Amino acid sequence: MDYFTEYKLSKYKEIEPLSDKGTTVLVYDTVERQLFVKKVVNEKIYKIYKKISDIECKYMPKIIDTIKAEDEYIIIEEFIKGDSVDYLIKQNGVFSEEKAVSYIIDIGEALKQIHGRNIVHRDITPNNVIIDENDRAVLLDFDIARMEDKSESRDTTLLGTAGFASPEQYGFAPTDTRGDIFSMGALLNFMLTGDVVQKKIYTKTGLYNVISKSIQIDPEKRYRRIEEFIIDVSAYCPEKIVTEKNSKFLYKIAYHLPGFRTNIIYKKVIAIILYFVFLWNTYNTIFYREVYFKEKFNEIFFVFLLFIFPMWFFGARGRIMKKIPMLRELKPIPRFIAAAVLYFFLLLIFSTTY
Repeated sequence: MDYFTEYKLSKYKEIEPLSDKGTTVLVYDTVERQLFVKKVVNEKIYKIYKKISDIECKYMPKIIDTIKAEDEYIIIEEFIKGDSVDYLIKQNGVFSEEKAVSYIIDIGEALKQIHGRNIVHRDITPNNVIIDENDRAVLLDFDIARMEDKSESRDTTLLGTAGFASPEQYGFAPTDTRGDIFSMGALLNFMLTGDVVQKKIYTKTGLYNVISKSIQIDPEKRYRRIEEFIIDVSAYCPEKIVTEKNSKFLYKIAYHLPGFRTNIIYKKVIAIILYFVFLWNTYNTIFYREVYFKEKFNEIFFVFLLFIFPMWFFGARGRIMKKIPMLRELKPIPRFIAAAVLYFFLLLIFSTTY
């Protein structure tokens, strides 16, 4: 071991073990005077930690240092003070819908960062999610994470936590990011029921549809991307701004602007075209049409109803239906039909008075 590596390790004073195997230890940095977590991992996991070491995300611990010391691979990461989801539910009972959704969105933000590096976490469980002192959910433990590899026919190492690990982790298929989406659905269900999906599924509101889609046995039937999962689940916590850039005013507007919330290209293109048509018509009506103000207003509003309102209405129908008694329990297809009927009813009312 070289002198510099020896010096870096010497400043960490071990306080207490955090795992039964003794490979994870709470340490005190005698120079910085802070608590950190020290982990001894294998070479494969060391490379995973190296790959995420530059991520700045408040929903996962910051990697302070990665140290290779002879035959040991050591990780120093931020110590998150708080209680696990498992502990909180055992002590206080299940979470409210709003609280559970808020926490699951936090974890989703961490997964967006991880999946962006082609990394699958594979161990999203109630014990690996800490609720910190700021009431944020923080995702821990990348010790069985792996790089996504589409060339493999199945996982070579079968690891995971029963009740939360996807079927792929038991050798049925190669694990990709949809495996984490399975775990997210199972975790959300646990927050709301206190039990695993194999024993009890939450059915009280439309969140059943989100959970059910997330935990499909066939990965092809689940959400394709974590962003899609977040968009659907955020309908049940609308005041939560789902973005790491939520301190930026313009990004807040963009997130809530219909057509831009999902970050899907074809939806953005359609939205831009519709907004352009609406704004161009509004400009011509105001400055070039020689009609009374009331007629101008009616024409602008009618174009809005035809082009912009449907995009907002159908895009946000989950939130709308949640506010309407008897409709909030509907599954996706009946909910879409109900939204269409309601929209055409509103259009008919306006057209008869226009």
